[in-house]
Amino acid sequence: WANSNEFPSSRPNMYRQAYFSGGEAFHGMQRNYMVFDRPASHGCVRMLRKDVDRLWAAGATARGTRFRVYGCW
Repeated sequence: WANSNEFPSSRPNMYRQAYFSGGEAFHGMQRNYMVFDRPASHGCVRMLRKDVDRLWAAGATARGTRFRVYGCW
């Protein structure tokens, strides 16, 4: 768990973050559910903790690993 520098919280709010573009990262969140009817991030890719754990276990967070982030609001 870490706290966002740009959007700090009273408690750490990013679970197992992996940065891919400056201050943007994919990470899990405090709650283990997601709200899909509106954007709730400021550039990061929020994921369920179990899915973040799966990426870390598969080695997908190693430096140089290529992946694509797509979608829009």
